[in-house]
Amino acid sequence: MQPLDDILAKWLLLLGMVDARKEKVYTEIYEELEELAMKDENLIDAFGTWEELSQTPETRFAYEMRLKAIIDDEARLSDAKDKGIELGEERGIEIGIELGKEEGIELGVQKVALEMLAANVDMNMIQQFTGLTLEQIHQLQEK
Repeated sequence: MQPLDDILAKWLLLLGMVDARKEKVYTEIYEELEELAMKDENLIDAFGTWEELSQTPETRFAYEMRLKAIIDDEARLSDAKDKGIELGEERGIEIGIELGKEEGIELGVQKVALEMLAANVDMNMIQQFTGLTLEQIHQLQEK
């Protein structure tokens, strides 16, 4: 097994490259991991976070504030997206109901016209009472 091909070995190297007691960073391990990190998304994230948190207290505070701002922005965007979806769904339901009513009225008018045709009512009379065109009445009659 190649230690640099094994994810657990990579993590152990990442954790072991710093000797906190001696305040020393093993640069050869650091450089090797930096190269490996460019190929591994998890290591890229961990490496970046480690570098950011290794800065001065002021830099760390600035990082935390920036991270908080990013998280807040993501939450606002998520809320806005959810609200937009909710409004879109409500509007879609309203449009669907309206279209359903119109279709229901149209089907009702057609039913009346068919019943009038079955009762041998004059087509001009059917047109007058239903508002359908003579062409629409002829199409209904052919069905």
